[in-house]
Amino acid sequence: MASYNDVVNWIRDNLEGVQKQGSGSYLFEYAVSESRSQLVLIQVTDEVVMVQSPFAEVTDINSEVAANLVSENSLLGLRKSAEHFYISNLLFLDDLDDSEIRTSVTLVGEEADRLERTLSSTDLL
Repeated sequence: MASYNDVVNWIRDNLEGVQKQGSGSYLFEYAVSESRSQLVLIQVTDEVVMVQSPFAEVTDINSEVAANLVSENSLLGLRKSAEHFYISNLLFLDDLDDSEIRTSVTLVGEEADRLERTLSSTDLL
């Protein structure tokens, strides 16, 4: 797999309940356990695939707390939007294979859920 279309087709064929959010953006609910789930957003461009999942709202913690929490507890990246902090992972399309996407979805979803549980016992996002 090494093209935009290959990734988009993989997403459609292998992930359940995927909702297209716009050009190259796909959102779905990753089941962490029977009682917990995480929203996962996959953004595809001609060069990269970004897999990300929110773990906190920006109104609940500040950027410093989020950065410290992620840097002390995760090997994945931190992103901030207007509303949320996200755990993220960036994959390059050049030599990407489907196992890397599946692994990234699992890592990002599990890590976002773990950080969310660190901040609150409620399944928020």
